[in-house]
Amino acid sequence: MSFNKRSISDEKVLESYHKEGVSAVWKLYTKGADALILSGTLAKECHKLICTDNRVELEETLKNWDR
Repeated sequence: MSFNKRSISDEKVLESYHKEGVSAVWKLYTKGADALILSGTLAKECHKLICTDNRVELEETLKNWDR
C-alpha cells in the first residue's frame, strides 16, 4: 500500500473548473489522495469550503475567480 499525495494550485483548481465544473473541483480534493499540498489563495479557500461541505459558496467563489 502506498501513500498518495496531490499538489493543488490555484491554476489546477481553475483548470478543473473550466473542464468539468464544480464537481471536478470537489473530486480533485476528495478522491484518491491521502494528503493534499495546497498552494495559492484559491486552493486554500476551496479546501476550507469543501471541508465544511459548502458546495454553494464553493461555486460562488469559483465564479468570482473565473474573471
